[in-house]
Amino acid sequence: MRQRLQARAPETVAPYETETGTGVQIAVPTGWIGGPCMYFLGRMEPQPDQSSARIWLFVTSFVVAFGAALAAAAPMVLRVRKLSGQAQQAKNDGFSTLALDGRKDELNAVTFVYNDAVNELRLRKARVDDLDAGLRRFVQSTEDDVATPLRALERTLALEAPHHDEPTALVQAHDLAARVDNLTAAAKLRMSTHAGDAGDVDLTDLVARVVARHEPLARAAEVSMTMTLPDVPVIVRADAALLERTVANIVDNAVRYNRPNGSVAVSLTRDGDRAFRLMVTDTGGGIGAEDFKTLTAIRRFRGDEHRNRRPGAPGLGLAVAREVADRFGLRLDLRRPAAGGFEAEISGPTA
Repeated sequence: MRQRLQARAPETVAPYETETGTGVQIAVPTGWIGGPCMYFLGRMEPQPDQSSARIWLFVTSFVVAFGAALAAAAPMVLRVRKLSGQAQQAKNDGFSTLALDGRKDELNAVTFVYNDAVNELRLRKARVDDLDAGLRRFVQSTEDDVATPLRALERTLALEAPHHDEPTALVQAHDLAARVDNLTAAAKLRMSTHAGDAGDVDLTDLVARVVARHEPLARAAEVSMTMTLPDVPVIVRADAALLERTVANIVDNAVRYNRPNGSVAVSLTRDGDRAFRLMVTDTGGGIGAEDFKTLTAIRRFRGDEHRNRRPGAPGLGLAVAREVADRFGLRLDLRRPAAGGFEAEISGPTA
């Protein structure tokens, strides 16, 4: 205030701070140059309850402003909620319904774009459903018209194998049947991301069938096979066809990658009252440490592991086995025994 007055201001006003609030003070030149009353200073005390009045003023202003904003935004909020509910209903109905809004503003433009997207999604969903149905028909036809006759041909050749010195046809039929079975199993796994049709499976009977089917192949490869089964059935929850393909892939690898005069031991045992262990051990040449790391690396199932795979990487058979085990809550462990060879173990709960 002093600086303004020295700058010849006609008057100066400033707040007057007190313990009870803020008042006002004013300084005015009197014209008495050099005298004791050269300036006049007047002060006004703050009004009583000034702080409470300011608080109430702020609260009242806020409530009024909030109420006005809420009243202005309420129609838009209700429209957004309505459109959100319609969008959720459209998703639940397979994108067969549209979101409706009759007003012509920015929100209606968003609704228009959303409806276009819903139409496109409905068309794409229809194409995906058609492709999925076609793939299911193709897989079923392949299983009925190709895989089943190939397995029958393999059984016929297995009966004739002891009469031939070079059972090449048996090996070729077995390889082709296994490849077709793995391709159909991979297609089934790709078509569904969950456990699928799980039921009670007699694992004891399943293992016996798999070993019986591989015995002619083992004789052709000069590999002996032994099998140990429990006296009572071992029941597990799984898809019977996929679980049989899993066990067959493991036994097939044990025979295929064995050595002449080698052996394969298949052992199914109960691990307590509510679990089982299926061990498949061979006396083949085994696998190197680096290849074993690649073989046991965790990777996402693609279903095309039979194409352009790196050396040492698991093929489609092992990829199917690992995926089936994961789907049905089983555990697949691969080991390199100190004595040599290779060992695979499937374990899990019984039904």
